[in-house]
Amino acid sequence: MIEEQEINDIKNQKLGLNKEKRRLQKPSEKFRNNFNFEWDASEDTSVDTNPLYAHRQSANLLFGKGTIAGFDQQEQEKRTIEYEDALRKARNMSEEPNGEQKPDGERRHKRLELGHTKHWSEKPLSDMTERDWRILREDHEIIIKGGRVPPPVRSWEEAKLPSFIMKSIKELDYKKPTSIQMQAIPVGGLRRDLIGLAPTGSGKTVAFLLPIIAYLNTLPPINNDTAEDGPYGLIITPTRELANQIHADFVKLTAHTRLRSTVIVGGKSIEEQAFNIRKGIELLVSTPGRLKDALESRYLVLNQCSYVVIDEADRLMEMGFEETLEYILDAIPATNLKSDREDLAELQEQKAQQGEVTYRITHMFSATMPPQVEKIARRYLRCPSYISIGEPGTGKKDIDQIVEFLTEGEKKHRLKFYMDRAEPPIIVFLNEKRAVEILAKTIENWGWKPVIYHGGRSQEQREAAIEGFKSKKYDVLVTTDLGQRGLDVEGVKYVINFDAPKDISSFVHRTGRTGRAGKKGTAITFLTGKNEDLFFDLKNFLTQNGQKVPEELSDHPATKVKPGTVDAVPRRKQVIYAQ
Repeated sequence: MIEEQEINDIKNQKLGLNKEKRRLQKPSEKFRNNFNFEWDASEDTSVDTNPLYAHRQSANLLFGKGTIAGFDQQEQEKRTIEYEDALRKARNMSEEPNGEQKPDGERRHKRLELGHTKHWSEKPLSDMTERDWRILREDHEIIIKGGRVPPPVRSWEEAKLPSFIMKSIKELDYKKPTSIQMQAIPVGGLRRDLIGLAPTGSGKTVAFLLPIIAYLNTLPPINNDTAEDGPYGLIITPTRELANQIHADFVKLTAHTRLRSTVIVGGKSIEEQAFNIRKGIELLVSTPGRLKDALESRYLVLNQCSYVVIDEADRLMEMGFEETLEYILDAIPATNLKSDREDLAELQEQKAQQGEVTYRITHMFSATMPPQVEKIARRYLRCPSYISIGEPGTGKKDIDQIVEFLTEGEKKHRLKFYMDRAEPPIIVFLNEKRAVEILAKTIENWGWKPVIYHGGRSQEQREAAIEGFKSKKYDVLVTTDLGQRGLDVEGVKYVINFDAPKDISSFVHRTGRTGRAGKKGTAITFLTGKNEDLFFDLKNFLTQNGQKVPEELSDHPATKVKPGTVDAVPRRKQVIYAQ
């Protein structure tokens, strides 16, 4: 019987014969027991209890006076002026009507009460807040991308440098630190490793020289016995000219101390350089090729080297010195390397500051950060502070870029046009040594005093050319890419790329010979149809730096796709010819 009933129920359900319908429950019935809407008056959030909004301002609606949408604009402007006058008077309340000054504490309290705070440049060091340091870094384009970075210094006095350095700074008339100097000097003072990215001409040399000089001054003087273990400090740089420049700056900054240094580069007598090393030096400045030769020849060892600076690291990689650089760094004993762990490295740095123990300090400076530089940094640096001045690879803001499209036959005429309107000293770049020789004669016929500078000349001729250009014996330096790095000549307002460089990196370094140390400069570049490989990067560079992009460059097909990419020409636009 029960089975028949179940069968009938199933049949009725499948055939839709069941008449009973399911009653739908209303939402109000479903949730009526879940919510209680009996609120207390204290729970009413519609009342604004903030006293600032107790008396709200309302717009004056004055219909019938010929105003737009009922608003009396004149009345509103009058109210605004009255408010601004009252605010201005409130900000000037630091001075009493009788001319007497309020006490500093009372005045400061009143200013803070009115919401007015001092700019970071007006504050004593003790009053600086995290927000002030952040604004300072933004004002100077200092970017922190990792590591333990201390606050920057705002003046030379805050850097807490030895008195003999401060005396040299005053004699050299260094007004105030540049952006890279503001941030790199305190990092060096804490004995931390550093990766510093900054454009050429931003003051990197002084940024790494001051900390290493202060460090070397804390160590015992090198004598006849300790000279056999080599120098305390080492600076590696890609070019001879830059090495000589760094050494000259070191000599100026250490004029009032016992510290000694020497430079070893190619093109000079090995015996003389070896003799200078054996006499005993605290610092050695060298190019990688000659430094490796010295290590292999055993007339130089780095047994007590504890401070290493790698300058222009990206250029070292471009010149193929990666293996040479690794050979040199491996020649320094690794027993005094700091820990890879940040907490342990910090403790070791504190011990080093107190003079308990000596750990190796490695600073790496570069304009860009290619993969080879990152590889060196990961292997030889320990928990480094990472700072950048502006975005890496961008140019300096103090240079006006002028780019023109010309034919080869028009370039000399256009060069004369600009030189007739320019002031010396001027640097003119070309790509070939022979072209440098020819153009220098042409410029001499125009009434200028040019000097030639390229790799085909001896080291003595090159040094004489630079010295003559710096001393204003010559007013035009005609050079190849040899002059794009390590050439620091004061007052160069014009750089002219008679031949456009082959890549954007060379463009940045060439034009970086002007606009140095915060001064303005102009870079002029002549482009022809042969420079298509540069167009894509050059257009992006000019755009990113807010420079004018000529229409010929902006509209050129070569600026649409980066050279060397697989899809340089879309497949749908490719023309395939029958065989």
